[in-house]
Amino acid sequence: MSACPSKFAVTPARIGPRGGGTSRNASALDGVPEDAIVLRDGAVFALEPSTDALLVHCLAGNAWLTQTGDGKDVILNPGDVHFLRRDGKVVVQALSDVALRLSR
Repeated sequence: MSACPSKFAVTPARIGPRGGGTSRNASALDGVPEDAIVLRDGAVFALEPSTDALLVHCLAGNAWLTQTGDGKDVILNPGDVHFLRRDGKVVVQALSDVALRLSR
């Protein structure tokens, strides 16, 4: 499983390497799998899922997720999985250093 399957159009901003940077919560990302998408606190990540369903797994940290056409925003916490059922641009903002995994 890859962190960013080729079927997704991904527009990252300030995605940091695991354990890098000067983040207050760098230790929260220790042990995060190599295929995780790591966003530093405040970073924004956008993607356009295909018509297939997509799961967003929160491995560590906290993130806010919103999707075009869905009036309900979601806060992801460690261990949460959010199921995206429809087309539409998805925007994720890290509320702390966060590690996510995308899967079908």
